[in-house]
Amino acid sequence: MTKTEDSIPDPKAHELIKERGDAHLKRGELGEAERCYRLVLESDPLHRHALINLGFILKELGRFHESAEFIDRALRVAADDADAHYLRASLHQAEGNLDQAAIHLERAVTLRPAFEIAYRELVIALFRTRGAGDATRWCDHALERIPNSAELHFYRSNLYKHANATGAAIASARTALKLNPGLLAARSSLSDLLACSGQRGQEIAAGYADLGLAYLSSLEFVAARAAFEQALALAPRVAEYHYNLGTVLHVQQEVEAAISSFDRAIALDPDHARARWAKSLAYASPFPESPAVAERARIEIMAGLQEFSRWSDGRDLRGEHFVGFNSPFYLTYQEQDNRAIFERYGCLCARVMRYAMDWRRASPSATRQVAGRLRIGVVSADIREHSVWFALIKGWFEHFDRRRFEIGIFSLHSSPDRETEWAQLHADFFVSGPKSVQQWVESISALGPAVLIYPAIGMDIATLQLASLRLVPTQITTWGHPETSGLPTIDFYLSGENFEPVDAQQYYSEKLVPLLNLGNCYKGRVQHAVEPDLDALGIDPMRPILICSGTAFKYQAEHDRVLTQIASQVDGSQLIFFRQRPESLSDLLKARLERAFSQAGLDFGHHVNFIPAQPLEVFHGLLGRAHVALDTIGFSGYNTAIQAIESDLPLVTREGRFLRGRLASGILRRLGMTELIAQTTDAYVSLAVKLAGDSAFQQRVRSEVARRRAILYDDIASIRHLEDVLEGHAQ
Repeated sequence: MTKTEDSIPDPKAHELIKERGDAHLKRGELGEAERCYRLVLESDPLHRHALINLGFILKELGRFHESAEFIDRALRVAADDADAHYLRASLHQAEGNLDQAAIHLERAVTLRPAFEIAYRELVIALFRTRGAGDATRWCDHALERIPNSAELHFYRSNLYKHANATGAAIASARTALKLNPGLLAARSSLSDLLACSGQRGQEIAAGYADLGLAYLSSLEFVAARAAFEQALALAPRVAEYHYNLGTVLHVQQEVEAAISSFDRAIALDPDHARARWAKSLAYASPFPESPAVAERARIEIMAGLQEFSRWSDGRDLRGEHFVGFNSPFYLTYQEQDNRAIFERYGCLCARVMRYAMDWRRASPSATRQVAGRLRIGVVSADIREHSVWFALIKGWFEHFDRRRFEIGIFSLHSSPDRETEWAQLHADFFVSGPKSVQQWVESISALGPAVLIYPAIGMDIATLQLASLRLVPTQITTWGHPETSGLPTIDFYLSGENFEPVDAQQYYSEKLVPLLNLGNCYKGRVQHAVEPDLDALGIDPMRPILICSGTAFKYQAEHDRVLTQIASQVDGSQLIFFRQRPESLSDLLKARLERAFSQAGLDFGHHVNFIPAQPLEVFHGLLGRAHVALDTIGFSGYNTAIQAIESDLPLVTREGRFLRGRLASGILRRLGMTELIAQTTDAYVSLAVKLAGDSAFQQRVRSEVARRRAILYDDIASIRHLEDVLEGHAQ
């Protein structure tokens, strides 16, 4: 404790300590926050903020009696503070005194009309103490003020259910799910209501359809399929239900059945643009059975896009309703030149999104210079704890020269975390969603950046839709998704000189700009590793551990033999895969590998283990216990490769034809460890076998990785190069 904190010599000092307490509280450091607030109260015993926050901390620590003392003091100082009333109600609830809790909750929502959590707890307290009548009255009162609260609509559904108003209960549960498809309680409630309704007809079918959409948004495909089939059993002539079922069938790899569903939707509604769009891209699936099947799929996709282009020509379509919902995304994971398909797709996206430009007030040239600085806008759904944020975006905001540039963020993701908060503090401007396409166009136009950077196009619907528009004079993408966008609205593709082959430009619709080294400024993420419970994970520490940490769709069937060959040549080998969402794809991969291992005469259960995705610290602990990391072939992984390097884990990669297959090899080239880069799959197998079986070679590689890896961090030179590129190319 510093002298300043002990004595608090002037009125400003305790405000500084209060702010320090706020920072500790925000990080969940309750003990440090408590100490700071107590120091503030020594100087100012009536400090409202310190009283309330200290009361909150003590409540969280289970010290309810102490908490009540501070909250009561706060209420004597500030009887009009909604937070203080809410906290006092929480303490009454903990004591089982719901009548007193309701009194304080009523006061809290009166003082703050949009205090949603207080309304929710008030409805529950009233239902338990005074009955459904008062609870219903306050629930209706709350919904007048907060009409978009999914939880309150769910509570209203339960109140209707209690009153035996089944139809109204179903309608309220449907509204709750439309507002928040992930609301598990509402899904369960609606399932029960529909099963017990004893009714038939359009309204019940609509309930099942909404339930299906809720399951679909949560990647629960089996449940979604069952719900859509129930909807169609009741209302077989609704085109939208056929389209929804087709969407699920496509995800479940039943491509022909999905196309049949899309065809039925189109037959019922010839103007159903989403069904036509989905059908045109139906063959873009994650796991083609063979290279021949994959090639046929490419032909079908090109034909489908051409057919959609012909049908849509001259029609006034709103691309916001379907662009990005289906895409050629999975073709990226096949080691083929995708430029022609992505250009055709990109031109269609730009054409059907053009309507959104009607909402634009400023012209693309109406950009602003800020005190001589070039204004840059970053458009991304990954301003959060995400691999694209750490690999690319964060370094820009840490190191861009603010004397030359003003750099800000258009954050498309609606669930902020601590990295979002960090970004907000370090950005020159920060605009967040959710917003419609038209609202984003207006927001971007109002700020008038000279350059927009889209770090990853293709993985997020809103990003693709905005990138399909010409919003500013210079628009750029980079390797957050390591594939050409195909969009005529994107001018430049930023890559890294260590990643690209000599003939790389021909694979991009954009002008390729290879930046110095890896083209990024990465800080590193490993702070500490947690020892994994290997026994609980079913991993034998005495046998070789080979990490296979790619997402399921990176493992193409043509490379299954690589895994079986490694397993057969490394005595006792354990190939560790991770179950990631959607788990249905992990299930498909596991089933396919079981067949491949069986055909190779190998015991799949002995050699392969699919474990749950692990927290970052535990994952790094597991990497520290492993012997080799096996990079995915054809679509390499920057994030998985850099994590292996940070854990001193030897990494094996086979260098691919395109950027997306060269991320790990680029990292190894930057390290000067090209001996770990295989040029053929046979060489990849041999290198993996040697690393897993030759402990001396493995240890030498570990030592070299540890000695050299610092060169991967804080590459300011790549930032300076990027700045020069932006100044040189900005119009």
